[in-house]
Amino acid sequence: MDGRSVIAFDFTGDPHAKTHGIAENASKKLSGTIWIDESDRQVRRMIARFDDNFHLGFGLFSVGKGSTFTFDQKLVNNELWLPTGAQAHVVAHAIGIIGWRGDIAVTDNDYQKFHADAVQQAGATVVNPPSH
Repeated sequence: MDGRSVIAFDFTGDPHAKTHGIAENASKKLSGTIWIDESDRQVRRMIARFDDNFHLGFGLFSVGKGSTFTFDQKLVNNELWLPTGAQAHVVAHAIGIIGWRGDIAVTDNDYQKFHADAVQQAGATVVNPPSH
């Protein structure tokens, strides 16, 4: 990708894994592919999809089977790994009767580097914030 060597891994969540918290519970229902930059060991791209419905809020809200999420990042100016975009196709249900489908796309670009200088003035004092 972008002239850099990557290694792709396919993954599948373990529905029988003991998990704690929302993110770990969701990971049991995900599968997809992740691409890792070989030299920097950074995630270059990840595509994940729900293979089963994922319920939240005591089952009142669910993210539906088939919802997909894509995340991309790349090395910017040969210095720093930054997000370049994300896409989501979401199938959701609330209270079992209200359905919603949506596509969301976010693009991050035109990163700029800023330089700032600071000078400590003679006689300046450091003021600590009051403790509460």
